Amino acid sequence: MNDQRSGISLSLSGNQTAVGLMLGYVVLQSFVPLFVAFGAGDSPFIFNAARGVGMSAGCALILLIVSPRMLFSGEMWNVVRSRALSIAIILSTASSLQLGLYAWSAQFIDISVAAALYETRPIFLVFIMGWLFRTEERYRIINAKTILMFVFAILGMALIISSQAGEIGVFASADTGVANLAMGVALALSASVVATFGVFGFYWSTNIASELSMLSDSREQTKSRLELFSTIIGIAICNLISLPFIASAGFMRNEPLSLDAIMYGAMGGLFIWAVGLVFRHMAILTAVNLEINVMRYLTPALALVWLFAFSQVGEVHLVLLLSGVGVIIAANVGMYLEMLEQPQESAVAQAREPVDIDALIAGGESDTVEFKSTFRKNLKSNKNDEEMQRESLKTIAAFLNSYKGGTLIIGVSDDGSPVGIDKETFRNEDHMRRHISGLARERMRQTVMDDVKLNPVDYKGVRVLAAVCSPSGRPIFCEEGNDEYFYIRSDSSTIALPLSEQHRYTRERFPDWDGA
Repeated sequence: MNDQRSGISLSLSGNQTAVGLMLGYVVLQSFVPLFVAFGAGDSPFIFNAARGVGMSAGCALILLIVSPRMLFSGEMWNVVRSRALSIAIILSTASSLQLGLYAWSAQFIDISVAAALYETRPIFLVFIMGWLFRTEERYRIINAKTILMFVFAILGMALIISSQAGEIGVFASADTGVANLAMGVALALSASVVATFGVFGFYWSTNIASELSMLSDSREQTKSRLELFSTIIGIAICNLISLPFIASAGFMRNEPLSLDAIMYGAMGGLFIWAVGLVFRHMAILTAVNLEINVMRYLTPALALVWLFAFSQVGEVHLVLLLSGVGVIIAANVGMYLEMLEQPQESAVAQAREPVDIDALIAGGESDTVEFKSTFRKNLKSNKNDEEMQRESLKTIAAFLNSYKGGTLIIGVSDDGSPVGIDKETFRNEDHMRRHISGLARERMRQTVMDDVKLNPVDYKGVRVLAAVCSPSGRPIFCEEGNDEYFYIRSDSSTIALPLSEQHRYTRERFPDWDGA
């Protein structure tokens, strides 16, 4: 396996569409502090409520454009309504308070300081997820390295807070000075923590999409379109539920009904949050793997660019501010890279599965065995090839749909000669397993890997990867672009079953499947 540290650059270079979408999201999100500076003023929660109205309107428009048929499907709405009051939605709704807290903090500290502190949330997200899901192996990512990154982030926060030292001297001469600074910092960090609850909305969306994919009138919809639909619906639901609470907070604080707060809040909700979050979700669905997310750490630096460009930065120590932001970005990237290095529970368990690789390869390719020299690297062009990944996923789907299952062996040529997975551009075997698992979940369904075991084993002096596929208990459709295909094995080939034959095959192959 290549031990080079260029996995991220390779991943990004092979996903131009995903890079463009994620960059669009980053640029849009970087305008948030500027909208807060122009519009929030003395009405942070009125501004937040207006953002919710604009965002809900934006979600409705996007749904009309992207999924008009699903929008008016009663069967789909029954599924959404049955899950509308789940704990994930409640927690995700709480995240809607983030903008009010963030805008409120700007009444006590400079907007540049508030923005920099607000953008520390990826660090908090890791630790919140690690605590909430501490019983699940794949979230046990709180170790010496991640704690070090958190300490590094605390240093960055200290530098950012110190950047307002020019005013601390004035604050110190009055009883309210230090209190104001502390209040502003507490509100900005609270906004950052509350913002992390939004991650539960994406889990909710994924689960809803899995249910929707099984409905009879949604067969023509791809999984990515269903996930996009459920994500937008989830965002709209959370905003609508939170609106009365956010507006009440504004009225309890006697905030004025500022025209600027309403206008900038609504515009921001429509053009920044609604469109931006759709961009981000589409980027994740389009990307080969989730390393595309590393781009979002550019947001705080770009946000400061706009604040300086529009003269919204007050008396701050520029060197300390920029140093703090740089440290925060480095800490977040370091944390993210450490997360990528952590083996998932499934990968660890799969490695213990015994595979008689010699016997499988000696028997040659058949209806239950397939060889692939590599998973994604084209050995002729020496570049990653999306088509090669697609072929491997098709084979996995075919084995899952077949009566006996089967094994895809990666790192072996068609004649059984050893090639080895060290020719790939993955950092290590765990990285390769996570990449394949992520792709399978994106292109098929979230629980597909329950029936697939990825086992790295030795074969004639090289390492190969055996994907052992058990017969699935339900039909597996493989997403390719805007279409979905149903694959089966025929002798030693993988074929797409015509629509006219799918019903007969699935009825015979999955007699106990009720479509749920």
